[in-house]
This record gives sequence, structure tokens and C-alpha cells, in this order.
Amino acid sequence: MLKAGTYTKIEILSDSDEEKNDNDSTKHDNENSEEYVYTEACREQHIVPVSLFLRTLRTPHTQLHNITLSHHGLGQTGAIALAACLKINSSIQSLSIDDNWINAEGGIAIANSLQFNATLQMLDVSNNHMGHDGGMAFAKLLSSNTRLIALKIASNKMGDTAGICIANALKENPSLSVLDCRDNEFTDKVGIAFGEALESGCKLKELDLGWNRIVKTGVQKIASGLKVNENLRSLSLSWNGVETVADLCSSLSTSTVSVLSELDLSHNFITESSCQAIASLISSQHPITRLLLSANPIAPTGVTVLANAISSSQQSSREIELPFSSVSAIALHQEWVEFLSHRVDVTLEVLVQKLKDKMELVLLKDHIQQTTKINPVLCVDT
Repeated sequence: MLKAGTYTKIEILSDSDEEKNDNDSTKHDNENSEEYVYTEACREQHIVPVSLFLRTLRTPHTQLHNITLSHHGLGQTGAIALAACLKINSSIQSLSIDDNWINAEGGIAIANSLQFNATLQMLDVSNNHMGHDGGMAFAKLLSSNTRLIALKIASNKMGDTAGICIANALKENPSLSVLDCRDNEFTDKVGIAFGEALESGCKLKELDLGWNRIVKTGVQKIASGLKVNENLRSLSLSWNGVETVADLCSSLSTSTVSVLSELDLSHNFITESSCQAIASLISSQHPITRLLLSANPIAPTGVTVLANAISSSQQSSREIELPFSSVSAIALHQEWVEFLSHRVDVTLEVLVQKLKDKMELVLLKDHIQQTTKINPVLCVDT
């Protein structure tokens, strides 16, 4: 029984009111969906959503996706819209957005979004224009992200300061296994930083520093790091202008913990002065199975030293690319013919200089094929 002066408010909801509440709830859920977030971000940036990416977002999240959006012209605005979705995405495991004209702001947005992403393991942002600021953003990401396994940031003109910060971040990163930093205008300063990271025991298994300017002191510090590092399995220093690798090879041949099995030193300025150290590495018990030395100005005397080391090596299952400079069909040494006739694990690169005509090139190739088991790679020096 109600007392005087009091009342009870009773609301009676019609079917239309209940339907309205359901619609409001559905609208709220839609606003939190990845598709909604992405399309709204595209609208704010005044761009058209990428249909391939939309289709992926619309599929049920019952499996992880590998998305390739290379060469889509995303630019800064496209990268920012994509980053908004990556913050909440839980279905993309691998994303490739290389060659998309992404500048520093776009790169920063992508890197920042991955601070919140718990799914993405592989990211390729190579061949863009992120520069120093973008590089710094990815260095910050590596300092805190524990989910990324592979990161490719090649050809972004990041420069030394960003490169040093990226190398320093590796000291604490427990998850990154693959890092591609090719063509980023790195010098010896960055090489030293990566050497220190290797010394600290960083977890990288594959490192590509090709197409930079790591020439001397950086290579020496990397050599020191390799001697004590127990994780790195593949290293590329190709196209750097390296002149000597004696320290590098000596560190590997005397190391008791290094597991490096692939080493790319091709397209440098390595001469016969390093051949004795390289030969010692080949003859040692170190588990090197792939050694690339092609396109280096090593004289025939140096190549002979390497050939003898390969011939006496007890390891049979390995791939070694050797340069053979300035030869002609007449100048092909008899000891080389005898050596190559029973080796099938060596790639012979012949640098043919001062050709008189194409017929000489054909004769040289035929001569090598007839006297050995190898189909040579013939490079004409112009």
C-alpha cells in the first residue's frame, strides 16, 4: 500500500522502443568493429578504402591472415588510416606495405599502432620514404614490442642516428628474429652499434645490412660481436665497399659459440689480402654452409688459396661463390680445371675483361663446361 504523497514511476516499453535499443547496441558494436574504424579513418583522410583490405576485415576471424598491399600508393593518408585499424586488429599475422610512398608521418603512425597490436608478427615497410623520423619511431617500437618476429625496413633513408637507436633497441628485444636494414645510408657508426648489440646477446637470427656504407670499423665491431653471439645465423654485408674481412673471418673461425651459417660478402672491394683468413674459415670447424664472395677484385693467386682450402675441407654440403677475375680461355689455370672437375658445390663467377667479341665469351663458357661440371656465371666487365 502506497503512502500519501509518494508515487512510483513505471515505464512501459513498446516493441518499437525495444527495437530502438537493440539498434543502438548494434550501432555501438559496429563503431568498435575493425571495418568501421578503418572506413571512418579513410573518410577523415578523404581517401577511398583499399578493397583488398576491406575484404580481409569482413572475413570471420577464425584464422590469421597474411596481407600484401605492396605498390598500392597508400602514401601518408593511407598509412594513417591503416594504422587506426591495426591498433585493434586481431586477425592479421603478416603485413607487407612496401613501395607505397609512405613518408615519416605515415611510418610513425604505423609504428605507434603496433604498440597496441597483439597479433602482427611480420611487417614489411621497405622501399618507402620514412627517413630519420620514421626510423626513430620503429626504434621506439622495438624497445617495447615483444610480438614482432620479422621486420623489414630496407630502403627508407633512415640515416645513422636512427640506425644506432634501432641497434640499441635490439639489446632488450626478446622476440625479433629477422631484421632487414638494407640501403638506409648507414655508416660505420651503425655497424659499431650492431656489433655492440651482437655482443650483448641480441636474439636476431637473420640480419641484412647490405647496400650501406659499413666499411671498416663497423665491420671490425661486428666481427667482435659475432665471436660471442650464440643466435645469429645469417649476415649480409654485401654492397658496402668492405675492403678487408680478415678480422671477421678470424673471429668466426676461432669462435666456440657462433652458429653463423650464411655470410654474404659479395660486391665489395675485398682483395687477396683477406684470402688467407677466408681460407682459414673455410678449413675450420665453423658451421658455415653458404659463403658468397662473388664480384670482389680477388686476383687469381688469392682465388687459388681459397680453392685449396675448399678442396681440403671436410665439409661437403656447402655453397661457396668465388670470383675468378680477368681470365680468358687460354689463361684458365690447369690446377683450377683439375680442382673444379670434382667439386659440384662451388659457383664459379668469371669476370671477362677486354672481350674482342661475343665469340670469345662463348668459347670461354664452352671450355669451362667441357672441362668441369660447372655452368659458370659469366660477367662482362664494361
